[in-house]
Amino acid sequence: VIWAKSRLGNERLGAIWLQSDPARTGSIDREAFVKGMWRIDAELSTELVKTKTRSRKSSTSTTSTRTPTKT
Repeated sequence: VIWAKSRLGNERLGAIWLQSDPARTGSIDREAFVKGMWRIDAELSTELVKTKTRSRKSSTSTTSTRTPTKT
């Protein structure tokens, strides 16, 4: 439930869970939980960087490239 609040997709969360529970017991200990949270944070940071990069690219492509003329 806590991990779902990250708003990462189920596919990503599932992959993180499988890495945190390699024995496939269906539960994780505190250390695995913390490692999973670290991974979620890394995924969110990566997504934030991608979003900012896309935003910058779209804003630079819409700006005018005209050279000012003297009057």
